[in-house]
Amino acid sequence: QAAAVPVRRRWALWLLAGQALKLAGEQGWSRPLVFDASWGFDVAYAAHLAGALAGAVAGLLCAAVRRSRCHRP
Repeated sequence: QAAAVPVRRRWALWLLAGQALKLAGEQGWSRPLVFDASWGFDVAYAAHLAGALAGAVAGLLCAAVRRSRCHRP
């Protein structure tokens, strides 16, 4: 089971890198709403960016709470 942790972390880092590249490519900070001809409607890239940031903050808060509860004397 101990060997599974590094594997999970590697996968997590790969997924994080992929998501970061996707968000960087969308450039939601400079083009918040863009018409996508392949979908046939507007895509709110700013919403993708805001959702990813909100999820990251929520994840960090959960990790901080978990650590603080685990390290109580």
